[in-house]
Parts: sequence; structure tokens; C-alpha cells
Amino acid sequence: MGCRAAQDVADGPGETAVYADFVFIDEREAQGMRAEVLREIVCTEGSQGRRAHLVLFANRRWLPLETAYPLQIREERARGIRQGQVAMLESNGGPGTILRLFHAAWERFHDLKLDAVYVAVDPDDAAFYERFLFEGTGWGPAAWDFADYATVEVLRLDVLSVVSRARGTVRRRFIEEARA
Repeated sequence: MGCRAAQDVADGPGETAVYADFVFIDEREAQGMRAEVLREIVCTEGSQGRRAHLVLFANRRWLPLETAYPLQIREERARGIRQGQVAMLESNGGPGTILRLFHAAWERFHDLKLDAVYVAVDPDDAAFYERFLFEGTGWGPAAWDFADYATVEVLRLDVLSVVSRARGTVRRRFIEEARA
């Protein structure tokens, strides 16, 4: 599994070097709550050079999603839930490449000891993420500044319960291979 997809994305000014399969970018605080934001570009390469990547945010004190859903995220954090957020999924590959990407992301969720991972999506795209065991939060649609104020819906992957819900290919790729 290469990381050229991450290099392609992270070659801009001010970006950091590539380490193994991930890019670590440590942003300094613009506001006190945004200190130590961890952004990783998780990437995979499929057959015929097909690539896929997404960005994983992990921080104990702030996620980009909080600009649209501050109370909901803070309530879950107050209950002790360790949170992450995925965004900016891009792929020029097929389903196999996407499965490899989510497998790599799943491994990072475990490495970072996350309990819940959120994604903000166009409501029309929610079904795609539900195939990867994300579920609706019930928080309702909201305009989100990170999406140019487009309306988004938030889905949540409960990392702890997904083991019991996963079936078929998703179970084999996310759960069984990640544990091996």
C-alpha cells in the first residue's frame, strides 16, 4: 500500500513530510480550542494505480464539525466519547479501492482509540456512508461553513458497536483483517 495519493495532496506550501502510510499535519491554534488539531491523510492505492484518500481529524478538544453542531459534539465529548471526523473522500478507483481506504481508516480509528467518527455529507450521499456502517445522528440538517455553507447531514460511526453490526465483505475487510 503506497502513499503517493497522500503526497499528491500534501505537496502544497506549508504541508509536512509524508510518514509511512499517513501524512501528519499539526496546525497551531488560530483559537484556543483549536490547538493541536491532528489531520491525517489516509490513502490507499488499488489496482492499475487507482487511488483513494480521505482526511481524518482527531482531537480531544475540537473538530471542524463543531462550527455547525457545537452543542451536539460537546455533549458527546462531555460523556467521555473520544471523537474523530472524516472528510474530503476522493477516489478514482472502484469499490475495491474504497474498501481498502476504509480498512486503512478503520485501523487508524483503532490506533487513535476513537469511540465515534463523524462525517458531514450532502444528504443525497448519506446512503454511500451507511454502506460502511455510519448511521444518522438525528441532529438534523445544517449549513456548514467548511462546505461553503451547503446543507449537510451528520452521520456517525460507533466504532465500539460496529464489530457486532458488520456483516459480509465489510466485516471481513474492517474487522477480521484489522485484527489479524
